[in-house]
Parts: sequence; C-alpha cells; structure tokens
Amino acid sequence: MASQDPDLRTVLERVGDLAFTVDGEGRYDLVTDSLASFHGRAPGDLAGEESRLAEHLRKTDRWAAFRELVAGERDDVRTEMAFDHADSGRQVLDLRLSRHAVDGEFDSVVAVGRDVTADRRRRTALEALHDVATSIQTEDTVEGVCERTVRAAETILDFDSCVVFRPEGDRMGIVAKSEEFPAEGIESLPIEGSVAGQTYRTGEPCIVDDASTHPVANPQGPYESGLSVPIGEHGVCQMIATEPRAFDSRDQEFAELLVSHAESAIDRIERERDLRMYEAIVEAVDDAVYVVDDDRCVEFVNDSYLEMKGIDRSDVLGTQITEWGKDADIERIVEQVERIRRGERDMVKVDYEFRTVDGDAIPAELRITPLSFPDGERGRVGIIRDISERKRYERRLEEQAEQLEALNRIVRHDISNDMNVVLEMTKAVRERLEDEHLAGRLDRVLAATRHTIELTQSVRDLMETMLAEDRERRPVSLRRTLEAEIDDIAGGADADIRVEGSIPSVSVLADGLLSSVFRNLLANAVQHNDAPEPEVIVAAETGGGDVRVSVADNGPGIPDERKDEIFGKGEAGLDSEGTGIGLYLVQTLVDSYGGSVRVEDRETDRGSVFVVELERAGADSGH
Repeated sequence: MASQDPDLRTVLERVGDLAFTVDGEGRYDLVTDSLASFHGRAPGDLAGEESRLAEHLRKTDRWAAFRELVAGERDDVRTEMAFDHADSGRQVLDLRLSRHAVDGEFDSVVAVGRDVTADRRRRTALEALHDVATSIQTEDTVEGVCERTVRAAETILDFDSCVVFRPEGDRMGIVAKSEEFPAEGIESLPIEGSVAGQTYRTGEPCIVDDASTHPVANPQGPYESGLSVPIGEHGVCQMIATEPRAFDSRDQEFAELLVSHAESAIDRIERERDLRMYEAIVEAVDDAVYVVDDDRCVEFVNDSYLEMKGIDRSDVLGTQITEWGKDADIERIVEQVERIRRGERDMVKVDYEFRTVDGDAIPAELRITPLSFPDGERGRVGIIRDISERKRYERRLEEQAEQLEALNRIVRHDISNDMNVVLEMTKAVRERLEDEHLAGRLDRVLAATRHTIELTQSVRDLMETMLAEDRERRPVSLRRTLEAEIDDIAGGADADIRVEGSIPSVSVLADGLLSSVFRNLLANAVQHNDAPEPEVIVAAETGGGDVRVSVADNGPGIPDERKDEIFGKGEAGLDSEGTGIGLYLVQTLVDSYGGSVRVEDRETDRGSVFVVELERAGADSGH
C-alpha cells in the first residue's frame, strides 16, 4: 500500500500543495501533514476514513471517471471541490487525481490539490462587478450611481462600510453612504486636511492602515483603517473598517475596478446632461444650425433650419449638405472648408444665397467650425444666419451715401460758390457806402455770410469724413497747417489772434482735413467770445511721441457739466447741446486720428482752453 512507500510520502510532503492518497473506494490512505493540518486533525485520525474527495465525487458525475482511473482506463481526473475549512471558512481546491501503481498493479490514487479560493473569489467578484457595471450604466443620476456603488462595495466586495464624497467648494460632501457612516451630524469633510480630500487632489488611491498615526486622517467615528479611491474628477469612494490594517492591495484592485465603472457612468451622465443643455441652446437660437460628418452627410439640424428651409427633418438627415445649395455657392464654401482641413483657419465665414425647397433665395451668412473631440476633430457644424435685414440696411446705406455725395457736391460747388459771390459783392458795396446806418446793416450781412461760408465748409468736411471708406493717416505738417488757418481767421475776425512762442516744425499723423480741426477751434473761440476786447492765444509743444496744441480765449468759459456735451458726446449727433457742427466735427476728426480733444478752464478769471493732442509722425525741418 502507499502508506508503506517512503519515497511517495517524501515526494508528497515536499509538493508544497495539499497532497494525499486514497484507495480504490476513496478512503484516505497516505495522509500528509499538510492534509491533516488542512482538516485540523492528526494524520493517524484520518487514515482509512472515507475522504471528502470521495463524498464530493459521489455527488457528481466525476465518480465514474474516478472508477475508470482506478481501473487504468484513463490517466488522470481533474475536479474542483469546495468545503468548509476548520479555520479559514469556505475553501475551494483544484484537485488533480492520478493512478499510482506498484509492479504494474493499482496501488492508490494520488491527489494533489491547490487552494484556489482566492482565485475563485476573484472570478466571482469580477463576474458580479460586471453585472454591477451593467446596472450602474442604467442610472440616470449621479446620486443613483453613487448609491449603487456603495451597495456593491458592501455586498460584492464584502466591505463593512462605504461612503462616496463629491467636491463642494473647499469641502467634500457626502452623496451616498452605508447606514453606519458617518457619525451623527457629519455631512462633509475638508478638502485640505482629510484623506478624502488628499485622494481627490492627487488622483491617487490611498490605504490607511492606522488612522491614529496617519498625518491627515480625521475619522468621523470609531474607524481605524480605510481605503480611499478617486472617482476621476467626480469625487472619492472610501471604504472604512473599525479594525486596523483591514485592507490590502487586492481590496484596492477590486475597489478601483468598481469605481472605474462608477466613473464611466458619471462621465456618461454628465456628457448627456451637457448634450441636452447644448441641444436646448441650439434649439433656442434663431439661427439655423446643422452638423455634418467628414463626408458632408447631415447628422443634425435644429428646428430653425427646418423652418428656414421649409422641410421635414426626415427629408434632410442622411443627405449630403451639398445637395441644398447652388453649385457656385457650394464651390466657394468647399474651398473655405478646405482651409479648415489644412489647419489654416479655425472658423470660416461665407455670405451666400440660402435656397428653400420652394426655390426662394435668402441672403445668408454661414459660419463653419470643426467639431472637436478628445481624440481629434470629426465633422463640422454650420450656423446659418438670415441677413436679409442687414442686406436691406446696407442697400439703404449705399443709397444714403449716394445722396450725401450729391449733397456734398451741391455744398462744395453751388452753395459755396454763390456765398463767396455774395461775400465779395457785399464787401464791395460796404466799401462805397457812406450811410452809417446802412453800413451797420451790411456789416451784419457780412458776418452772417462769413458764418454761412464757415458752416458750409464744416458741413463739406463732415460729409467728406462720413463718405470716406478708409481714411489712412499720413504725416501732415503742423506748422504749415496751423499758421494757414490762423492767418485766414485773423484776416476777417474782430479779435486779437496771436501765437505764444513758436509752432514746432513737426509732422503729425492726420490727413487733409486737419485744417478743419484748427479752423473750427479758432472760429469757435472768436464767435462765442463776448469780451470787450476778444483775444485768442494759440500755443503748441511736443512731448514724447505726441504734439499738444492749445487754443485759449477770454470768453465766458464753459461750465464743468457741459465740457463733454460741447463736443456732442453722449448726445444724438448734431442735435446735441454743443456749440454746433464745428466742435462735433473736431471730435470726429481727432478721434479718427487716434488723438484726443478736451476743454479746460483758463487759469485767468475768464475763458476756456481747447487742447488737442495728436500723435507725432517724427521730427522734420522742411515743412
């Protein structure tokens, strides 16, 4: 018998796994120390006793195979057997049975068993977690996912207590928990100063063997150890126990697997929530929106698109977007889209004619952008805006520009020429008139004529500014421009106009209408001056990259509350409470030059100072 074979005993004792032999009826024959220890009994107590192996085989279809092995009709038998261990509880053995013969005759069946309890538990847990993953994906709320995660940690992974935290400002709020957690009144933990917060910040799992010695552990209850696993960016799942060192790397592995299912489900829920929000926004906008894939196949259109096109959704989905426009327009649009494909542009904009199903043409602006995903760009989104009103407005502006141009020609030639004739003839009559009473009346006519000519010049300059499509700044001589306007105003004004110091020989960035700025400032200083002896003082200086020109008068001054209004700021153009079109034109021109204009109080008792600052084009000596 095998019990008399010392070599076999030696081999079986050294196998390391659970090993023993049974006779042809399944009774223990050679009992090794490992088997006796496994049963919690002495080897001699087991010899001759029917083995648990035999009990197991008789209950299954493997008993016939065992008998064939004994009879020499097969070489081995494999079976898996579960039973209750004396100390470790439920155990699972993977057993391999082989026939042992002596001198060709059956002697015993050698059984070598390997404890696969952990492997079987792992497989069972994985299968259960797979089922959990399926059920978690059916949840439509984050709270529901967290509740299922807690229940799975308790029932499948056999953790005593579990809690899920979500970030809420600078704290981690509890979303789901086992009934035993947390202690009464605890609803959140700080992100700084807690294991949950540390796990969330670092994104790394953490095993706490002893909460009393851990640097940031702050147990809310009689908990001594824990396992903390991040749920991506969504929060943290914690398993806790009342005894120390309750968790190992295998627990962490299963917890991470469970939490990965929760993270995936929450990602899906938040993506769907964002998608619903975006769809609501897209449907709320008045613009027509469509989405196409890389092959220009329509995947989505909003209601505004359907209404604008005059078509049902089912008729457009799945079609080529190029089917719905004129060939010439489609060709231009495709050319622009290719710029996106080549990476030259992030967005393209095209004006074209949007065609309805009835053949009507709607002026439209199309904006096209690529659809970006974490793994790259797929497809494009198009936003179509009806610009019929804008086109009508542009046509009105063009018509108004033509009308202004016609009016400008009238002001420049007809009115200006006629008023100059009136001025010269009136001056001639005044020089020959000896009647002082009539001469006084003609002086009033001359003043009104000069004012009309000045106003005509301002209107002409303003219309030229309005009609200019793209006025570019260029260097303009400050001295030549300013001196010419001073000489012109001084020649016909009843005021003392003088220059303080000298005008710098520099150029400023402006254009041909710079003379209108100074002409209107000088005229304003003369016309609104009620002093017995009106005076106007002009000064200019350079500083840094700017040139500063001031026009001071000794008139009545301007109250602080009107210093902005006088240029028409904040008012309805020419209907402002300013002093007229001249200062409005000054403001418009100086703004277009990138400069500034303001009015200040004069340091004397009376008067105002108008200050213009312009960008210097560079020093020169020849202007």
